[in-house]
Amino acid sequence: MRRMWLGCMILGALATPTAREPAPLPLELQAIKITTTGTLTPQYALVHLFAEKGYKGYALVDSAGRIAWHYRTKDYPFAADRRKNGNFVFMDKGHGLVEVDRRGAIVHELKQREPEREMHHALVVTPHDTVLYLAFDTETFNGKPLKGEAIWEWNPDTGEDVKRWRSWDFMDPALDRSARTAGEWLHGNSLSIGPGGNVLLSFHYIDQVISIAPDWKSIQWRLGGVRSTVSVPKDQQTSAQHTAAELAPGRILMFDNRTALQPPYSRAVEYQIEGSSARQVWEWRPPKDNYAAAVSSARRLPNGNTLIAFGMVKGRNGSSGPTEAFEVTPAGAIAWHMVVDGVMTLFRVEPITSFEP
Repeated sequence: MRRMWLGCMILGALATPTAREPAPLPLELQAIKITTTGTLTPQYALVHLFAEKGYKGYALVDSAGRIAWHYRTKDYPFAADRRKNGNFVFMDKGHGLVEVDRRGAIVHELKQREPEREMHHALVVTPHDTVLYLAFDTETFNGKPLKGEAIWEWNPDTGEDVKRWRSWDFMDPALDRSARTAGEWLHGNSLSIGPGGNVLLSFHYIDQVISIAPDWKSIQWRLGGVRSTVSVPKDQQTSAQHTAAELAPGRILMFDNRTALQPPYSRAVEYQIEGSSARQVWEWRPPKDNYAAAVSSARRLPNGNTLIAFGMVKGRNGSSGPTEAFEVTPAGAIAWHMVVDGVMTLFRVEPITSFEP
């Protein structure tokens, strides 16, 4: 069964005149077409939508492709997670960090910084209910400003905002670099917390995922890329990866864009780290290859399925498109498929197991 939804048919989130008369969605959101087949396991998928001249923000999409809730951003919708109270924490490039309740109201916020310290690309809620996020950390290198990376910790309840980790303290821009390094050194693009309290940080420009020790005083390992401490066989390597997560000790899932590899296709891939090497234990590619030069995501679900998003529109930086997402089983069968038309990027697609607008 194939289902299509155009935005005006279901609930808008930011203003509800009465319980019986849901507000219509913004016209720019109505212009985005969502088509689905199959059945989505979580209640919703949280999609990060960016249309250059249209809607920018987040939306909860159900299995049939209907939008049940949305939050509009001023600029790029960079990252999302949820606090223990069920509120979302969003990163809005044009505003900063916002904690948003079910009505779409901002209850806590942290304003965006100047370009040299700009928040970007990633946040994660910690077990302590604080928020780790990425920000540029600019220093002078070879006589020119160079944007490194810093991880900050923000407590929305108290407003405390403390820098915790700096790439400048643990890595060397003279050595830890690639041909993509220019005014920006590493281009961090995802954060996640591992089973041992470690923090995984993905670096797009050097094709590497690192694990930061729980005490933040050392790097436990560097997977793939330049100066790695955990090697990957040549035919299993990744490039410009996103959403790296440690599912169990040494078990790493990520979206592999393969930006610097040939032939051009993207995939979800899982590795097992064994000492100083890693072996590929699972991968998934759609029936028709989709190359996403940037963005995109892979998230493991509680039932063992994986929610995978190919987030770059056709023609953008050589990407093949379409902007689409799949829920797939461990055996690779497609349980659910969504195509989103009318956006430049589908930055991430996140599983949301429960939410009541």
